[in-house]
Amino acid sequence: MTEALLGITGSTITSLFAVLANPSIMGTNAVFPLSTPGIVTIPLDFLIIYIASLLTADKEAEKKYVELSVCSHSGLGAE
Repeated sequence: MTEALLGITGSTITSLFAVLANPSIMGTNAVFPLSTPGIVTIPLDFLIIYIASLLTADKEAEKKYVELSVCSHSGLGAE
């Protein structure tokens, strides 16, 4: 859930900056030179979400997944 919030927040900030700083809003003094910011912001947003998911990985969930995988393949714990 945390990675989703980080991804949404980061994506919103980058997209708003790109839209508000492009030439159609700021004219000739634009900080962001492209008139279609999606070319840059969409891949950047995916990168932000990917990095957030790596930074907020749940180690306990990974351990439980391995345990359940072993149980499901070996039949351990089945009555």
